[in-house]
Amino acid sequence: MNRLGVWTVAACLAIPAMARAGEPEPASGPVRPVVAAARLFRRDLGQFLSARTLVILGAGGAMAGIAAAHEDPQGIVHDLSGGTWEGAANVGNAWGNGALAAGLSGAMLLAGHVARDSTMFATGFQMARALVYTGVLVEGLKVMVNRTRPDGQPYSFPSGHAAVATAMASVLARGYGPRVGVPAGVLAGLTSIGRLEDREHYLSDVLFGSALGLSVGLAVSAREPAHGVGVALNEHGAALTLRF
Repeated sequence: MNRLGVWTVAACLAIPAMARAGEPEPASGPVRPVVAAARLFRRDLGQFLSARTLVILGAGGAMAGIAAAHEDPQGIVHDLSGGTWEGAANVGNAWGNGALAAGLSGAMLLAGHVARDSTMFATGFQMARALVYTGVLVEGLKVMVNRTRPDGQPYSFPSGHAAVATAMASVLARGYGPRVGVPAGVLAGLTSIGRLEDREHYLSDVLFGSALGLSVGLAVSAREPAHGVGVALNEHGAALTLRF
């Protein structure tokens, strides 16, 4: 599946969840699904356009700039090839694949809905949104920067695998705490190693990709304010709720 296909699948997972009909809280009155989805997007955008994102992307950009001035992709490949690192890199490459992320978010949405597990459903919903937003940002930057990869292929900066893996890790950490967040964070690190070991990316690509994924993941998983749009499960299924 190509990158466009992956982001399309993720959008197909996120949009129906955003538009799922349900009973809003009595005080809020009826709200059309499209309106509720638009308000949720505005909420996510507001969380992303924050001082937190500025700090994370600023730090990621600074580290990427330093790395770009001293990069030696062939030397990194030599250091990582063979033995334990190569096996770990293969695991990371699989974990950061957008198709796997879309499948995992879809599975969590379905399982959370069937089991009436609000945490699982909300986490799957956040992962689907994070994947869509990350895809848009990564693909846009790839086209604008148009950096050649170490293996000669186009569209190196930033690393989409690193961005996806880090976004997933931050969402899972917010939803389930360190017991899930720490292993997911380790897998995100292995994803970056995998992209370097396969000569798919420079170090600066994975550094900024990770910063971008972290920013998106924290934005979509930020705690809901006392007022605004939220996602919840009730006796009718999945619902978007409005709180004022």
